[in-house]
Amino acid sequence: INIRMFCPIGAGGGFDRVVLSGSGDTFIRVWDQGSWQQTYSLDSMVDAVQDLLVHGHLLIAAGLSVIKVWDLRTLGLITHMDGAAPICIHGKQLFSGCYDVPDMIKAWDMDSWKCVGTLLGHRGKINSICSFGTELMTSSQDGSCRVWKAV
Repeated sequence: INIRMFCPIGAGGGFDRVVLSGSGDTFIRVWDQGSWQQTYSLDSMVDAVQDLLVHGHLLIAAGLSVIKVWDLRTLGLITHMDGAAPICIHGKQLFSGCYDVPDMIKAWDMDSWKCVGTLLGHRGKINSICSFGTELMTSSQDGSCRVWKAV
Protein backbone atom coordinates (compact mmCIF):
# COMPACT_ATOMS: atom_id res chain seq x y z
CA ILE A 1 0.00 0.00 0.00
CA ASN A 2 1.41 3.36 -1.01
CA ILE A 3 0.04 5.45 1.87
CA ARG A 4 0.05 9.20 1.35
CA MET A 5 -1.35 10.32 4.71
CA PHE A 6 -2.85 9.20 7.98
CA CYS A 7 -5.71 10.90 9.77
CA PRO A 8 -6.52 9.73 13.34
CA ILE A 9 -10.08 10.58 14.33
CA GLY A 10 -12.38 10.50 17.31
CA ALA A 11 -15.67 11.16 15.58
CA GLY A 12 -17.85 8.95 17.77
CA GLY A 13 -20.46 6.65 16.33
CA GLY A 14 -18.03 3.72 16.25
CA PHE A 15 -15.13 5.78 14.95
CA ASP A 16 -13.46 6.59 18.27
CA ARG A 17 -10.43 4.39 17.69
CA VAL A 18 -9.75 4.45 14.00
CA VAL A 19 -7.15 5.87 11.66
CA LEU A 20 -7.87 6.77 8.05
CA SER A 21 -5.29 6.45 5.30
CA GLY A 22 -5.34 7.62 1.73
CA SER A 23 -3.13 6.26 -0.99
CA GLY A 24 -2.05 6.37 -4.60
CA ASP A 25 -4.31 3.45 -5.49
CA THR A 26 -7.41 5.69 -4.96
CA PHE A 27 -8.47 3.86 -1.77
CA ILE A 28 -9.28 5.40 1.59
CA ARG A 29 -8.86 2.76 4.27
CA VAL A 30 -10.28 2.64 7.79
CA TRP A 31 -7.95 0.98 10.34
CA ASP A 32 -8.75 -0.10 13.89
CA GLN A 33 -6.27 1.70 16.14
CA GLY A 34 -6.15 -1.16 18.64
CA SER A 35 -5.44 -4.07 16.30
CA TRP A 36 -4.21 -2.08 13.25
CA GLN A 37 -6.43 -4.25 11.09
CA GLN A 38 -8.23 -2.73 8.11
CA THR A 39 -11.94 -2.63 8.84
CA TYR A 40 -13.31 -0.88 5.75
CA SER A 41 -12.25 0.80 2.54
CA LEU A 42 -13.70 3.41 0.23
CA ASP A 43 -12.50 3.13 -3.37
CA SER A 44 -14.47 5.76 -5.17
CA MET A 45 -11.77 8.39 -5.68
CA VAL A 46 -10.94 8.96 -9.36
CA ASP A 47 -7.25 9.49 -8.78
CA ALA A 48 -4.67 9.26 -5.98
CA VAL A 49 -5.79 10.52 -2.59
CA GLN A 50 -3.78 13.67 -1.91
CA ASP A 51 -5.41 15.04 1.26
CA LEU A 52 -7.84 13.91 3.98
CA LEU A 53 -9.82 15.94 6.50
CA VAL A 54 -12.26 14.92 9.21
CA HIS A 55 -14.69 17.57 10.42
CA GLY A 56 -17.27 16.29 12.89
CA HIS A 57 -18.99 13.40 11.12
CA LEU A 58 -17.67 14.39 7.68
CA LEU A 59 -14.75 12.79 5.86
CA ILE A 60 -13.43 15.03 3.09
CA ALA A 61 -10.91 13.63 0.62
CA ALA A 62 -9.16 15.45 -2.20
CA GLY A 63 -7.40 14.05 -5.23
CA LEU A 64 -5.87 15.79 -8.21
CA SER A 65 -9.23 16.66 -9.80
CA VAL A 66 -12.05 15.88 -7.38
CA ILE A 67 -13.10 16.40 -3.78
CA LYS A 68 -15.51 13.93 -2.19
CA VAL A 69 -17.41 14.14 1.08
CA TRP A 70 -18.63 11.13 3.06
CA ASP A 71 -20.74 10.81 6.21
CA LEU A 72 -18.64 8.83 8.69
CA ARG A 73 -21.76 7.63 10.50
CA THR A 74 -23.02 5.74 7.45
CA LEU A 75 -19.93 5.78 5.17
CA GLY A 76 -22.30 7.07 2.51
CA LEU A 77 -21.11 9.54 -0.12
CA ILE A 78 -22.70 12.96 0.40
CA THR A 79 -21.35 14.87 -2.59
CA HIS A 80 -18.39 15.51 -4.87
CA MET A 81 -16.99 18.70 -6.37
CA ASP A 82 -14.52 19.75 -9.07
CA GLY A 83 -11.60 20.72 -6.88
CA ALA A 84 -8.18 19.52 -5.89
CA ALA A 85 -5.84 19.11 -2.97
CA PRO A 86 -4.85 20.81 -0.77
CA ILE A 87 -7.96 21.31 1.37
CA CYS A 88 -8.61 23.26 4.57
CA ILE A 89 -11.69 24.16 6.61
CA HIS A 90 -12.16 27.69 7.87
CA GLY A 91 -15.43 28.53 9.59
CA LYS A 92 -18.26 27.14 7.47
CA GLN A 93 -16.21 26.99 4.30
CA LEU A 94 -13.93 24.43 2.73
CA PHE A 95 -11.00 25.92 0.80
CA SER A 96 -9.35 23.88 -1.94
CA GLY A 97 -6.99 23.97 -4.83
CA CYS A 98 -8.37 23.99 -8.36
CA TYR A 99 -7.17 21.40 -10.90
CA ASP A 100 -8.00 23.34 -14.07
CA VAL A 101 -6.63 26.70 -12.79
CA PRO A 102 -3.71 25.61 -10.60
CA ASP A 103 -3.05 29.05 -9.06
CA MET A 104 -6.68 29.46 -7.90
CA ILE A 105 -8.11 28.68 -4.48
CA LYS A 106 -11.82 27.83 -4.31
CA ALA A 107 -14.12 28.53 -1.36
CA TRP A 108 -16.97 26.03 -0.87
CA ASP A 109 -20.02 26.56 1.35
CA MET A 110 -20.21 23.49 3.61
CA ASP A 111 -24.03 23.55 3.78
CA SER A 112 -24.73 23.59 0.04
CA TRP A 113 -21.30 22.38 -1.21
CA LYS A 114 -21.43 25.10 -3.88
CA CYS A 115 -18.42 27.19 -4.83
CA VAL A 116 -19.00 30.63 -3.28
CA GLY A 117 -15.78 32.38 -4.26
CA THR A 118 -12.22 32.17 -5.47
CA LEU A 119 -8.89 33.61 -4.37
CA LEU A 120 -6.27 34.58 -6.95
CA GLY A 121 -2.80 35.95 -6.34
CA HIS A 122 -0.30 33.13 -6.74
CA ARG A 123 1.46 32.35 -10.02
CA GLY A 124 1.93 28.63 -9.48
CA LYS A 125 0.17 25.52 -8.22
CA ILE A 126 -1.13 25.82 -4.65
CA ASN A 127 0.94 23.66 -2.27
CA SER A 128 -0.79 24.25 1.05
CA ILE A 129 -3.73 26.00 2.68
CA CYS A 130 -3.89 26.62 6.42
CA SER A 131 -6.46 28.32 8.63
CA PHE A 132 -5.20 30.39 11.56
CA GLY A 133 -7.59 32.57 13.55
CA THR A 134 -9.33 34.90 11.11
CA GLU A 135 -6.74 34.38 8.41
CA LEU A 136 -6.11 31.86 5.69
CA MET A 137 -2.50 31.22 4.69
CA THR A 138 -1.43 29.68 1.40
CA SER A 139 1.82 28.70 -0.26
CA SER A 140 2.53 28.06 -3.90
CA GLN A 141 5.08 26.51 -6.21
CA ASP A 142 5.92 30.05 -7.30
CA GLY A 143 7.78 30.35 -3.97
CA SER A 144 5.31 32.77 -2.41
CA CYS A 145 3.18 32.65 0.72
CA ARG A 146 0.04 34.72 1.08
CA VAL A 147 -2.16 35.67 4.00
CA TRP A 148 -5.86 36.22 3.29
CA LYS A 149 -8.48 37.73 5.57
CA ALA A 150 -11.16 35.05 5.66
CA VAL A 151 -14.73 36.19 6.31
